[in-house]
Amino acid sequence: MMWRTVMVVVLLSSLHRIHANKEKEKYRHRCRANYHKTPVCLNRPDGYFCHCGGGFEWNGRTCIGNAYDSRLEFRQIDPIRYTELFGRAFPQCKEFTITMWLRPYDTAKRRTILSYRVGLKNVFRLEVKRSLRLYMLGEHVETAKGLEEKQWHRVAFTWSSKGGMWSIHWDGKKQSGHDLAIDQTIPSSGELVLGQKKNNKEHDFNRNSTFLGDISHLNIWDHVLNESRLDNIWKDCTFTECGNAASWVDFRAGTRGAMTLRWPSGVYDRCQADSKKSCNEYCSFTIGPQCNADLNNNLMWPRTQAGKTASIVCPGAQDTSWDYPRYANRTCSRTTATDGEWEQPQLSDCIGTTRVDLRTEVKKVLLSNTKVNGSYIPGYAEVLQNLSQEETGNIFDISVDIDNLAMIVKLQQRALKYAMQQAAIGVLPNTSYPQWDDTRRFAQVIADIIDNILRRDKYPAWEYSKPVGGEAVRLISIVRNFARVLSDSMKFHLKQGHLKINDASVELTFKNFAVSVQVLQRDVSATMTLNGRSRYAKSVFPNGRVDDMTRLAADVRAHLNVSRQEYVGLGQVAYPTVVRLLPNHFRSSKDANINAPMVGTYVLEEQEMNNLTEPLLVTLPLSTYYNVSNPRCLTLQIGDKFHPYRWVADGCKLVRRQYNTVLCECRKTGIVTVVTDMYDVNWRLSYQRHFEQEPIAVMGCIACMLLCIGAFCAFYYYKCQADTVEVHKNLAASITLLHLFFVIGIKRTESMLVCRGFAVLIHYFFLTMFTWLMNEAFNLYVVVSNAMHETAVQQRPMARYYVMGWVVPGMVVAAFVGINQDSYYDDGNLCWPSSNHVWMLLGPVFGILTITTLVLIFAMKDIVESSYSKDQQANKVVMSQERTKHNRSCGNRRRHSAGATGIP
Repeated sequence: MMWRTVMVVVLLSSLHRIHANKEKEKYRHRCRANYHKTPVCLNRPDGYFCHCGGGFEWNGRTCIGNAYDSRLEFRQIDPIRYTELFGRAFPQCKEFTITMWLRPYDTAKRRTILSYRVGLKNVFRLEVKRSLRLYMLGEHVETAKGLEEKQWHRVAFTWSSKGGMWSIHWDGKKQSGHDLAIDQTIPSSGELVLGQKKNNKEHDFNRNSTFLGDISHLNIWDHVLNESRLDNIWKDCTFTECGNAASWVDFRAGTRGAMTLRWPSGVYDRCQADSKKSCNEYCSFTIGPQCNADLNNNLMWPRTQAGKTASIVCPGAQDTSWDYPRYANRTCSRTTATDGEWEQPQLSDCIGTTRVDLRTEVKKVLLSNTKVNGSYIPGYAEVLQNLSQEETGNIFDISVDIDNLAMIVKLQQRALKYAMQQAAIGVLPNTSYPQWDDTRRFAQVIADIIDNILRRDKYPAWEYSKPVGGEAVRLISIVRNFARVLSDSMKFHLKQGHLKINDASVELTFKNFAVSVQVLQRDVSATMTLNGRSRYAKSVFPNGRVDDMTRLAADVRAHLNVSRQEYVGLGQVAYPTVVRLLPNHFRSSKDANINAPMVGTYVLEEQEMNNLTEPLLVTLPLSTYYNVSNPRCLTLQIGDKFHPYRWVADGCKLVRRQYNTVLCECRKTGIVTVVTDMYDVNWRLSYQRHFEQEPIAVMGCIACMLLCIGAFCAFYYYKCQADTVEVHKNLAASITLLHLFFVIGIKRTESMLVCRGFAVLIHYFFLTMFTWLMNEAFNLYVVVSNAMHETAVQQRPMARYYVMGWVVPGMVVAAFVGINQDSYYDDGNLCWPSSNHVWMLLGPVFGILTITTLVLIFAMKDIVESSYSKDQQANKVVMSQERTKHNRSCGNRRRHSAGATGIP
C-alpha cells in the first residue's frame, strides 16, 4: 500500500515538473518584463476589449510596449552615430543565431550591419553590399545574390563551431556551408555595435563602411535555431520571442550620436494579427465566452454570458391592459470553450396569440409544396385585416402583421402562378381562384391592412423599430410585390378574356396609403399606350403624383423587349406619412428635413428601369411651405440589415418650386421625396399665410396681459377677500394664460407633441375665459339676491364657481380630444384645433353666452323691481350693505396705508 502512495506522489511530481518545464520553455525567450503586461478584459457590446494602459497595446497574445515595435534609422554618415549593446554582456558561445529585419538604402559600397569586437580583435561582422557577408575570426562567407534597396528583408545567420556549419537566410532563400571557424569559441564581454565597424584603434570608426538604412527586431541566440523556428519568428506579429544572448530592447538605451528611433517599425504592416479575434479568445478563455450584442426582432439584445438568458421588457409593456410584466427572452448557448452563439428569441409574451397562430398557419401553408387553388387566402387576409385595426403600442405586433402580410401576398402570387400553369395545359375551371372579382376584393383588403399599419395612433409603437426604418423598408418592399401581383393578375385575366384592357386597372386610396396599378398594351403602331391616364389626377393622389406616365410608357417600349409580351404593368404608390418613419437624419436640425410625402413609381416587370430616356415629372406638395428654403429631390436607396436605407440625391433633380409644391425630374423609377431647410434667410412677414400673428396683434395680447396682471396685483395689494374679487382674479388669470399660450405656442410646429399640447391648452383657456365671464354674471345675481334678502341665508357659491370655471372646460376639451383624436388637431401649420371641427370652439361658447345673458336678465329684473320708483328705502339699504362689505374686504389694507401717511 505504501509503494502505491509513493508511486502516485512520484508520478504527480513528474507531471508537475513536465508542466513547469513547458511553461519555462514557453517563456524562456520572452523579452524584458517591463515591455509586457497582462491585459484587463473589458466587456463591451461588440466583444471583449483588451485594455493595456498607456504606452501598451494588445498584440494578439499579451500587452506589449508600443516602443518595442520600432526601428533604428541610419540615414547619414556624419556625424558618427551608432548603437551598442547596453546593460548586459554578450555571452561566450560556440554557436549563435542572428535574426533581423533589414532595409538597406545604399548597397553600392559594403556597409556594416553589425560588428562584434573583443579588445582590438574583430570577432565577427555582418555586412551588406550587393550580397550579404558574414566574417568569422578572419574567415568569411557570402550569398550569391544581393538585396533590393529601400525594401524590407528578413535576414538570419546561424553558425556552429562543430564542423563550422553556417547558413544565411533571406526572404525565404537559404545558402549554407561548413568549415567556417571550426571548433572556435566566441569570447564574451566584447563590444557589439550596430551600424559601424571600428578600426584597430579603440575609438576610431571606419566611415567608409557606415551602414545606411533601417534595422528592426534584431535578436541573437546562443544556439542554432532550426528553419521551422525561424519561420515562426518571421510570421510572429506578437513580438514575444527575443534572443537570450541579445534582444532588440537591449539596443534601445545604447544609441550614440544623432540616432533616430521610430515606432511603429512598419515591418509588420501587412502582418497584423486579428487583435479583436485574439482578444476575444484570450478573454473568453480567461473569463468565459459571451454572445455579442445583437440586433434582432427590433430588440438590441445585450452582451450575455454563455449559458445564460437575456430578458428585455417588451416594448409597450406599460400598457395597462397587461396584468403582469412581459419579457422577451433569448438564450446564449456555449458552442466551444471560447465561443457563444445566440439562439432564436422567445417573444411569445410580447405578441398577441392570434397573430402568432396566424403566422404559424400561413407559414406552414407557404412552406408546403402542395398546389392548391388558394381559396383560403381571402380568409387569412380578412383575419389580418381585423388584427391590423386593433390599437397597439407594441412594435412586435406590427412586425408580425408585416410578416403575415408578406406571406399572404406570396400565397396569392403562388395561387396565381398555379392558375397560369393550369390554364397553359387547358385544365383550369372557369370558377377557379383567383377570379378578377376575387383579385379586386383581395386588393381592397390588403390595401386596407397597409393603411391600418400606417395609422397615426401606431406611431408610438413604430418608434421602437430597430434599426430605425427597418420595418418601414420591409413594408415598402411588400407593397411593390403586392403591386406586381395585381399587375400579373390583370395580365392573366386579359389573356383569358375575363377582363378588357380599358378596365385593366386598380386604384385604391386611403388616408395613409394609395396605390394605382395599370397595364399597358402594344397597339398596331408598336407604341405603348397608357389607358386611363386621368386616373393619376390629383383627386386620386392628393399627396403627390407622377404628372405624365406616358413618358414612362415610352421608355418601357424602348428598354423592354415587349415584342415577346403583349402587356406591361406600371404602378404608382403614395405614402403621406411613411416619411416620418424614414427620417433623413437622426439629429435635431433644421437643415435638410423631409418636407413632403413619398411617391413611388414602378415598372412591374422582372427588369428594372434605372436609366430613363425621358425623365419622369413628379409633383410633391410641401408639408410646410413658408419660411423654408433650398428644396432638393431625393430617392430612397435600400441598404442592409443594420443600415436599411438612406436618402440620396442620385437620379432626381429639382425642376421648380411653386408656392406649396415642388416638381422633381427623375431618371429612374423608385421612391421620391423632397427635403428642405426649415428656414429661409430671405423670409419676410409678407410671405406668411393668411392667418398669422401680426406685430400689432402681439402687442395687443401683451397689453391685455399687462392690464390683467395689474388688476390681479391691485387686488392682492389691497388684500381684498370678497367673492366678487376672487371671481375677478380668476377671470384675469384665464385671460392672461390664454393670451400667453396663444402668443408663444400658436406657431410651435417644430414638434408635433409640443404643438398638440399648446393646441389643447389654448382651447382650454379659451373656454375658461367665457366660463369665468359667466361666473361674473352669476356672482352679480348672487350679490343682488343677498342684498335684497338680508334676512335669508347668505349664499357663498365660490366652490361652484371653481367647478364651472376650471373643471367643466377641462372635461369638455378632454371629451373633444378623446372623441376626435388625431382629427382634433389642425393639419396645417397652427397649433390649434382643426377648422373642420369649428363647432368645438363656437358651440360651447354660444351655450355659455346664452346662460350668461339669461343670468344677467334675471339680475336686472331684481334690480328693476327694487328701483327708486318702487321702494326708495330698500335701495338705500342695498347700497349701504354693499358699501359696508367692500370696506370690510379691502378696509384693512386701506387703513394701513392711511396710517402710514398720517391721514386720519
